[in-house]
Amino acid sequence: KILGWARLANGKDVALLPWLNGVARCIDLLDPASGQSQGYYDPAKERRFSEVPPHHLAALDAMVNYPLPADGGFIQEFPDFIGSHAALLGENKEFELQPVISWRLQQNGDLEGMVANIKLATHFPILIGDACLFAVQNAPTFRYFFQYHIANQIKAGGPVATRALSQLLQS
Repeated sequence: KILGWARLANGKDVALLPWLNGVARCIDLLDPASGQSQGYYDPAKERRFSEVPPHHLAALDAMVNYPLPADGGFIQEFPDFIGSHAALLGENKEFELQPVISWRLQQNGDLEGMVANIKLATHFPILIGDACLFAVQNAPTFRYFFQYHIANQIKAGGPVATRALSQLLQS
C-alpha cells in the first residue's frame, strides 16, 4: 500500500512506502526476493496504473508553493492511513510492534514515522501532533517497518514465529 506521493528535487513524482528500516520509493523496488514495483493498484476500481493520479498531482503542485517553517521544523505531518507498524526491541530485548500514528516530512526531505510513547500519553486516541509522539527511526531500539497485513500476521503468530522474528530483529 502506498503511504503517499512525493515530488523529488529533479521534478519526478514517485510513490512512497515504508520499507525495511526506512521509506522507499516504489520505483526503487527491483528485487524479486524482497519487493518489486509493478505499478500501482487501486482496489476500489480494481485496476493497475503506472502514472500518478491527477488528484495527487494537484496536491503535489500545491505543495511547491508551501512556505517552509522559519524555525527549521518539519514541513508537514500527515496521518498513516495504511496501518504501518514499527518493530522495536523493548527494555528486556523483547520484540514490540507499535502502530505508526503519523509521518513528518522534514525540510531535508526525510520522512519520519511517528509512534507514541504511551508513558507520556495524556489522552486517547493519540492523534497527529500529540506531544507523546517521537520519530521512531531515531530510537536505538528501532529495527523495521511492517505493513498492516504483515503486522497482523506477526501479532497472530505463535511463540515460534515471535521467537524467530525476535532473533531476526536482534541481529
